[in-house]
Amino acid sequence: MKNQFVPATAKSQLLPIPGAEPAGETLKMHAITVYKFGKPLIVKANDITYLEGVGNYTFVYTRNEKHLVSKCLKEVQDELSSDFLRIHKSYTINARHIASRWPDYIHLNCGKVIPIARRRIRETHEILGRMALSA
Repeated sequence: MKNQFVPATAKSQLLPIPGAEPAGETLKMHAITVYKFGKPLIVKANDITYLEGVGNYTFVYTRNEKHLVSKCLKEVQDELSSDFLRIHKSYTINARHIASRWPDYIHLNCGKVIPIARRRIRETHEILGRMALSA
């Protein structure tokens, strides 16, 4: 069998933020590389609204697009910034895209309603409360 080109799965990319170099360090913003029609496409963490895990695959949702990554949800979440919060076995949300919070679900700016797992309700609201206070 000949060697065939198989695109690598999503890889985390660190992109420099122009003009932001405090104390000799370069601040970096996380992004993930996805493949669309065999070509690499870098998706910035800020553009991602939520992640949906389906087995060993993850769907990466932006406001207008959906990408498939051949990694489990935990691996993809670990590659992204701390703004991502696991609220369900199958869902991780970007806290920057929350439109409203309810006791058992989150409504995102893109219009999607994501359920919060019963066992994660208290933890989710505590973390979101701390994030709101620190912002």
